[in-house]
Amino acid sequence: MARYLVQVDLARLEDIKRSLAALKASAEVKPAGQILDYLVVDVPPELVPRISVLGGVIAVTPERWLSIKQLLVPIDKKIDEFQRLFLANPITG
Repeated sequence: MARYLVQVDLARLEDIKRSLAALKASAEVKPAGQILDYLVVDVPPELVPRISVLGGVIAVTPERWLSIKQLLVPIDKKIDEFQRLFLANPITG
């Protein structure tokens, strides 16, 4: 079971929800929510091709998580960079 983002055509949103409900009856599909024009669903990976061919579905992509440790840069590194670029430069400092 994995979480996928299903990008949908908002004009056909109700049709897609009904189709997902029908899939839910025959397999393990758990709707998790909606974000703008994306439906968030928990489905087994083998059902992704069946979801991607539904009318009104634009794309089905796996949910990705980024570790916050990868996004943060240590503050001392930024201070050193600031000092090197601005304070040591005779034109700006």
